[in-house]
Amino acid sequence: MAEPFLFKVNLGGMIDILANHLYSSPDVFVRELLQNGTDAISGRRLSDPDFSEGCITISIEPEKSMIFTDNGTGLTKDEIHQFLAVIGQSSKRDLQTGKILEDYIGRFGIGMLSCFMVTDEIKLRTRSAKDPSHAYEFTGKPDGTYSIIDVPADSVQVGTAMYINAKKGYEEYFHEDRVAELVRYYGLPLPFPVMMKSADGDYRINEMFQANGKNVHESMMQLGKNIFESDFLDCIPLESKSGLFSGVAYILPHAVSLHSKTKHRIYLKNMLLTEDGEAILPKWSGFLRCFLNTSQLRPTASRESFYEDEMLEQAREELSQCISGYLINLSKKNSQLLEDIIQIHFM
Repeated sequence: MAEPFLFKVNLGGMIDILANHLYSSPDVFVRELLQNGTDAISGRRLSDPDFSEGCITISIEPEKSMIFTDNGTGLTKDEIHQFLAVIGQSSKRDLQTGKILEDYIGRFGIGMLSCFMVTDEIKLRTRSAKDPSHAYEFTGKPDGTYSIIDVPADSVQVGTAMYINAKKGYEEYFHEDRVAELVRYYGLPLPFPVMMKSADGDYRINEMFQANGKNVHESMMQLGKNIFESDFLDCIPLESKSGLFSGVAYILPHAVSLHSKTKHRIYLKNMLLTEDGEAILPKWSGFLRCFLNTSQLRPTASRESFYEDEMLEQAREELSQCISGYLINLSKKNSQLLEDIIQIHFM
């Protein structure tokens, strides 16, 4: 019988693949930290129905260091070995079925490695809600080595704090304004606070303009202006009959080239997936900018597009129905606005 051997992974080579081939920009390390924190909070909510105060907190020393803290479920020592030290192993996966649990965003167990694009060392202090009497400090390096030490439990809140120092050449990602901008970009709809600790006072980064009561249309228009920094002719509510998506489409007030790509904000479980609507929006929808959130569609490995399957095809069809239904209704209730849209975009 042939002797079995195990594959070995060159972690430095893996990081190069992430930086230069899988991820489009070092920016995504903020997205990955947000996703890990969000999933940790979801995990704690699943195990403790009374827990409702989920929060992520960010502290920055300009051009030097960042502390990214969540009060989610935390990790036990065994989980650190199992999920942080094994490439491709995700803590969001059911260990019996191998399936990703519905409430989680992350799927591939490689997100933390994205931090090595901007730092030479990852230090993580964690205390598990399952075993709050113990806390640990994990230190990982891009050469594949790591260490774990015990720390006093009362020195760490239940949850996880990630400590990273700026790698030479990547200091720009360690500024309060830059990180706050990326948090809003990637995680604006997150349902819990993402707080920035600041010398001028702590503030919530992901404060989103809320639609309310009688002024829903006005609120949606204001939301579009805040997100896209533009005025629009009108907006179209996007609601899936089967619960695949929700959002708003905004009608551009100016003509666009047939060959130009309109930038959207398309979110998966409240986290930005892509600005490119080609995979999900109708081909004829170039006159729109969309703010869209879905919880059921499947992401690709880079989490920058959707996996092509029947559910994505259904979402495309339902989005097409939402937009065409709006235009048909407009012909009956506001023919002048419809004429304006046609004059601008279809003449």
